[in-house]
Amino acid sequence: MLIDGFTGSFGAGDCIGLVGPNGCGKSSLLEAVAGLIPLDSGHIETAPPHPTTGYLKQIRAVPQTWTVGEAVRQLTGVASAEGRLVEAAAALATDDSHAAAVEYDQALTNFSNVGGGSIEDRAPTVLHEVGLTLELDRPCRGLSGGELARLNLAAILLSQFDVLLLDEPTNDLDGDGLKMLADFVTSRREPVLLVSHDRAFLRQTITGVVEFDPALAKVVSFAGGFDAWQRERERARQSAIDADQRYSEEVSRLREQADAARRSSARGTGAANRAYSEGRADKLQRGAMREGASAAGSSAARVEREIARMEQPTQLRKIWQLNLDFPAKSPSARVITAEAARVSRGGFELGPVDLSIAAGSRVRIVGRNGSGKSLLLDLLASAMSPDSGRVTGSGGGSVGLMNQERSAVPRSEAKLIDWFPTEANRELTDSRTLMAKFGLDSDDINRPMSTLSQGERTRVNLALLSARSTDVLILDEPTNHLDLPAIEQLEQALNRYSGTLILVTHDEQFASSVQLDLTFDVS
Repeated sequence: MLIDGFTGSFGAGDCIGLVGPNGCGKSSLLEAVAGLIPLDSGHIETAPPHPTTGYLKQIRAVPQTWTVGEAVRQLTGVASAEGRLVEAAAALATDDSHAAAVEYDQALTNFSNVGGGSIEDRAPTVLHEVGLTLELDRPCRGLSGGELARLNLAAILLSQFDVLLLDEPTNDLDGDGLKMLADFVTSRREPVLLVSHDRAFLRQTITGVVEFDPALAKVVSFAGGFDAWQRERERARQSAIDADQRYSEEVSRLREQADAARRSSARGTGAANRAYSEGRADKLQRGAMREGASAAGSSAARVEREIARMEQPTQLRKIWQLNLDFPAKSPSARVITAEAARVSRGGFELGPVDLSIAAGSRVRIVGRNGSGKSLLLDLLASAMSPDSGRVTGSGGGSVGLMNQERSAVPRSEAKLIDWFPTEANRELTDSRTLMAKFGLDSDDINRPMSTLSQGERTRVNLALLSARSTDVLILDEPTNHLDLPAIEQLEQALNRYSGTLILVTHDEQFASSVQLDLTFDVS
C-alpha cells in the first residue's frame, strides 16, 4: 500500500511540494490525480468538475518521429484536445442530437482553454526564450539531453491547464531554466502539485508540503513553505525525542522502584524464616513479617501495572541512512589536462578546451543546457577521444564516471543480482548487502535491469562507485532522481572523498554544500 487514508485539499494559489523517499508513492499520487491510475478506495473530487489537467512525467524522452511542434502540442495537451474536437465535429455532422451538440461545445471549450487556438503563434517565442533555436517542423531525433529538458520547459511555460502536475521538473535544467520555471510556477493562480528534490527550487516556490513517511506509514500535510516545513519537522522530531526520553526516564524510575520493592519483599520473607528457625519469632510473628514482605511484593506488581498503562510516545521517525562512502586510492600525482581539445557530436562542436586539473582538486563544470558540459565530462573521463587536440591523465581503471544517462547500468534483460557481483568485483553475499544499503531489496535485484527506474539506476551506479577504489570521480547531475535524505548523504560522502572530484550540477544548495576549489564555465 503506497498511500493509505490520505485526505487533502488544494486550490487556487497553492503550489504543493510532494516530498519523501524514492518509491513511497509521490508519482503514484500525481498519476491518480491525473486520472491515469484508479484508486483502491476513496475518491478525488474537483470543483468545478472536469478541469484540464497537465501532467509532466519524470521521463522527458519524446518519440524520435515527432517534430518539435508536435512535441509541444502533445505536451501542452493541445493535440489531445484537438483530437477530441475533431471527433466531436465528425459526430455532429451525422448526429443532430442534443448530446452530440453538448459534446462538441465541451470539446471546443476544452480546446480553447488549453490554448489550442494560439499555440502556433506562441510556441516560437517561448522556444526562443528558453534558448532553443529550433523550427517547429524540425524532427526531435538527435536532440541532446539539455535540449529535451528545455523543450519540456517550453511546454510547461506554454501550458494553460487548470491543474498542473510536475514530476521532477527541475532535472537537467540549467540556472536560467530553473529561474524561468520558478517564476512561472509562482506566478500561476491555478493549483500546482510538484515532486522535486531541488531544495533551492522548493524554497522558492512551494506554499505547502505533503510528506510521505513510509517509516511511520502515513502521509501528512503541512501548511507553509519549505523552510516552515523543515522547522516544523525538526520541532516534531525534537519533541518526539524529548517525549521518548521522558518516557524512558519515568519507566526506568518506576522499574527501579518495583525492583526495590521486590528486593524488600525477598529480604522480609528471608528474615521472617530465619527468625522463626532461630527461635526469635513464633508462627504468628513469622506470619506478620511475611505479610509485610508480601505487601512490598504487591507494591512491585502495582508499579508494573502502572508501567503497562503508560501511554508510549509517538514512534521516532526512522530516516533512511545511505551511509555512503567513496573509497579513494592512495594519493597520486595524476593531473588531468585538455590541450586545444575539440569534439563534435550530433552536429554540436565543443572546443577548443584548455584545462588543467591538479590531483585532489574539486572542480565544478557549469554552463547553459546544450553548451557541452556532458561532452567535456566524457572527454575528461576518456569515455571518448577528442577529434583534435589531446586529453591526458584520465586513462586507466581508477576513474569513476556517472554520466547523465547512468549508462554504466545497462538496460538489459539480465537480472541485477546476476550482473552486479562481476561489475563490482564482490562476492554474491557482499553484493546483496551492498545493494541493500542503497535501498535495493530482493524484489529489485531479481528484476531485469531494463525495468529499473532512473532513481534505481542512479542508486546502482552509486553502489558501483562505492565498491571501487578510485582517484578521480566524475559525476554528471548526481542528484537527479535521488530523494532528499540520499542527497544529504551524498554531500557528506563527497566531502569525505580525498580524490579528484569533477562535478556537473544545477542544484545550487548541493554545490554549496560540497567543498569545491574552482569552477570551469563551458559557455
